[in-house]
Amino acid sequence: MTFTIDTVVQFFPRGGSAQVIRYLNGELVRRAHNCRVLCGSLGRPGELSHAASFYQGLDVAAMDYTPAATAYAQGGSGMDGQASPFHPSYEDRGLHAPDRMFTSISPHTTQHLIRAWTRHLTAHRSPRADVVHIHHLSQLQAAVTRAYPSAARVCQSPESVETVLCHSGPQQGR
Repeated sequence: MTFTIDTVVQFFPRGGSAQVIRYLNGELVRRAHNCRVLCGSLGRPGELSHAASFYQGLDVAAMDYTPAATAYAQGGSGMDGQASPFHPSYEDRGLHAPDRMFTSISPHTTQHLIRAWTRHLTAHRSPRADVVHIHHLSQLQAAVTRAYPSAARVCQSPESVETVLCHSGPQQGR
């Protein structure tokens, strides 16, 4: 049996989750499953933070954070008002970083992030995803619920070392 699996992570490639996503999706593809990585990206092709470069060989649909990072570097917001807003962070990375800590973003900014990710996921999702593998607990759960109303969702949270089945509704049209 072949499955279509969309992996969703808001971060650009920069840490352990990116490695897990790269190796897990590579293995799933080798086992004849259809996989797509929907993620953030930062920088130019060839840089490790550039999603298509880092996940080379995988189907990638990235939200480009480069304009948001540029706006932040020029004194603007990397999140509010950006078409592709920079993701929040689980750590306080200080004033030099465009990604504010999750606990410091306003409800308005959270809703902006949910809308931006819902648009991105709806535009780039696999047409008939069987499973959505969500990395990190965040506003992505709300965006995924809107963009994939009937797909099974598996939520993985390294923050709590836990993987749970978030939803296993019936597959419409299957």
